[in-house]
Amino acid sequence: MRGRSVLSKASVLFCLGLFATGLQAHQTRVAIQSPTTCAEELGLAYSGKTLILDANVIMNDENALEKFPGATIIIPSALLEELDNNKSNLNVGQKVRAFVRQLVFLLRESDEKTKTSIAIANGTTIVLDPSDYIRALKGTAFDRKKADNVGYLAAALAYQDKKADVTLVTDDLLLEIKATAMNVKVEPFRGNAALARKTQAVSDDELPMIEITDDEMLELIGHDELPKPEGLEIQPNTFVQFFSPTHPASHQTIARYQFKRPVTVYKNSSLTPTDIRDGEFKLGRPVFPGTLRLSIDSEPIPELADGSEHGWYWDSSDNKVVLVGKFKAALYEDSNVLIEAQTEPHRMLRMKSFKELGLWNLRSRSLEQTMAVNLAMDLGHGIDCLIQEGKAGTSKTFNTVVAAMKLREQGRLQSVILSRPPAAMGGHTSGYLPGDSDDKNMPWMEPYIDNVLVVEEAQGRIQRMTKNGKRPEMPAGWTILDYGFIRGRSLANTLISLDEFQNTRALEADAILTRISSGSAYMIMGDVSQIDPPLTMQNNGLSHLINMVTDPSLTPEQRSRVGYIRLKKGVRHPFAELIAEQAKKFRTAR
Repeated sequence: MRGRSVLSKASVLFCLGLFATGLQAHQTRVAIQSPTTCAEELGLAYSGKTLILDANVIMNDENALEKFPGATIIIPSALLEELDNNKSNLNVGQKVRAFVRQLVFLLRESDEKTKTSIAIANGTTIVLDPSDYIRALKGTAFDRKKADNVGYLAAALAYQDKKADVTLVTDDLLLEIKATAMNVKVEPFRGNAALARKTQAVSDDELPMIEITDDEMLELIGHDELPKPEGLEIQPNTFVQFFSPTHPASHQTIARYQFKRPVTVYKNSSLTPTDIRDGEFKLGRPVFPGTLRLSIDSEPIPELADGSEHGWYWDSSDNKVVLVGKFKAALYEDSNVLIEAQTEPHRMLRMKSFKELGLWNLRSRSLEQTMAVNLAMDLGHGIDCLIQEGKAGTSKTFNTVVAAMKLREQGRLQSVILSRPPAAMGGHTSGYLPGDSDDKNMPWMEPYIDNVLVVEEAQGRIQRMTKNGKRPEMPAGWTILDYGFIRGRSLANTLISLDEFQNTRALEADAILTRISSGSAYMIMGDVSQIDPPLTMQNNGLSHLINMVTDPSLTPEQRSRVGYIRLKKGVRHPFAELIAEQAKKFRTAR
């Protein structure tokens, strides 16, 4: 068979290549433990395994077929149908079309007698299986009209009946539960949401450690950034710790993945007769191929796919986008053409110390605190929402105050709004307190005042007092706003700090989080272990928000808008730490 011959040659060449290059770090991008033999490097751990791929694997990584060397990959009809339905999807369509082109290329290049089974160079066998396995669901109550059930679950059960060592590869948590209930092995895709949940919200003892070359390390330390190493699979705004052959891991080698979103490279609301005749649009600057997207009058136009006559393609020689087919014919003088593309590489930004960030003479009291403030410094300028999840005493409020005061000092935010749900011990609300809205809300904001005073002292400023001398004033531009008033506003160039978010309901969280406007950002804080009844650890605004931003269907571009960090290290008095830990332990026991 040609496939086996190609595999043999590839194996020899690959092993020789490894010997010659000395296993350079940028070729593997693995954490600490690397394969020790050429066979392991070729991925033969999948040899003899049969994998059923869910479509969400392809939508996560268009090169997924290369990620399971040695396996037999089954492509059921449900996968092809789901890809067909998503080929024009603005978020995942590009990856779907790229995968389809790869698969068509393999089909055309294969000299196998039957095109339904293709052996490729890395030892993988691809099987196109259009069979109907609905009979495998007989005796179960699973809905036979759901594509996931009849397409993936039923196929896995059928191959299992054939005595195959079958594994369903999916990032769909409900499908995973169904498969587990039927004793089908499940493996989440390595770039999936489960990994994102593990690495996106890390504390310092969970940092992934990644090897890079010495040259890359020098670039990271010398320029405070590094183009994202090829093959490094992490989610945006995730921290990792790098090391190189001659440079050990340290706080100086921790970096965060900054996803560079597409920007406008062509915009024209009035077209010339030449533009209309040729359907060609010259781009204003170099772009990364594969990141282009075009819309006309706010309607997305698909990229030209194999066999298609309608769409657009990128002419790399002249750096222009060419429109063809019915979309070109529909152009007119007032057509509003917008083309966006990525113009900068994705980057790893080195984590900076408080001193490097210019935070006066303040000192960080934990690595987590430094990570949180580094994320916060991008609020309103890349990150729209930073979620700090952690128990009391992990510096959530301090991080918020420090970031807010620095961002205002830099002129990047005009105002700061502080709010929290009116849930107090014993069920008392601010209605029990005398005075106007500010007077009622001020007691809830005392933690902010305490931290403002700490920062002002670090700035060398004298603590300001009100006229009656009873308590300090809020800094200029800072406002205390009742929760009820946020819902009806549209807030621009503002940092909106929402504390105790675990005491909101899901509907309240949705209503409040949609108030954001241009240049604004949210700082969300809370602890799901300290919830006031009737809410629960599962049914509250903070858990609801975290579930939304770690949704497997989100694209990297969408995830790049959110920073999420789990704070574990307390910075309060040791006795306060002891009580906090014991309280959590006994609440769980109850």
